Amino acid sequence: MSSFFRKTEHLGKADKETFMLRNGKVFLEKLFRSCDNKRNPIRCFRENELKIATKNYDRQKVITTGLGYELFKGVLHDYPVSIMKSVNSDYAAEFCFNNFVFASQMNHKNVMRLIGCCLETENPVLVFEYVEYGTLADRIYHARQPNFEPVTWTLRLKIAMEIAYGIAYLHVGFSRPIFFRNVKPSNILFQEQAVAKLFDFSCSVSIPDGETRIRGWVMGTFEYLPLNTLQQVTAMRSVMFIVLVCCYLSS
Repeated sequence: MSSFFRKTEHLGKADKETFMLRNGKVFLEKLFRSCDNKRNPIRCFRENELKIATKNYDRQKVITTGLGYELFKGVLHDYPVSIMKSVNSDYAAEFCFNNFVFASQMNHKNVMRLIGCCLETENPVLVFEYVEYGTLADRIYHARQPNFEPVTWTLRLKIAMEIAYGIAYLHVGFSRPIFFRNVKPSNILFQEQAVAKLFDFSCSVSIPDGETRIRGWVMGTFEYLPLNTLQQVTAMRSVMFIVLVCCYLSS
């Protein structure tokens, strides 16, 4: 019996080492291709640390969900954090790597900051700064919940301006502009004093050198897309339409 448990433990350790080597290799390859020499220091965490931080990914700690992920509240070494865990999805690994590559380059008050990651799991787990006031979707769609606060027009304008600042940073802060491609209420999160932050680079792409448009498959949430997006070509100016629609829908 004891030999069985030793064998099982050995296999679990071998799996973690395999995941770390594979995930680290993919991260480095993607970073070298796209980071433009702009990268923040990223800390590595152990799988067990993140389980403890989220109480084994307690469902009561979910902040929001998206394309192939769930975002949890957590406490890591006495500091509150947000922990992004992949869920079963055909595209979970691709979306996770996309989030890591783009988020690791960000340095703007209106874009969520990546703190670190865990490479020991099949799909890496990402650790972001803490957002204590939920999402814009919570403020729009959960009007019947206790302590609900309606979004005033003044606050809507503030949110629209801050997200526009974040989008502008993606467009002009890099030699190859980054197109976010999925601005929607559940991807706008709030810190203290209602500071709005963009989150989730699952669908994001770098625009090719010398181009201002992306040609290819339409991605994003369709109810927030302008008509010209559905005509096969996406221009940067479409983003402002989406931001304003998100804020308008909070009425």
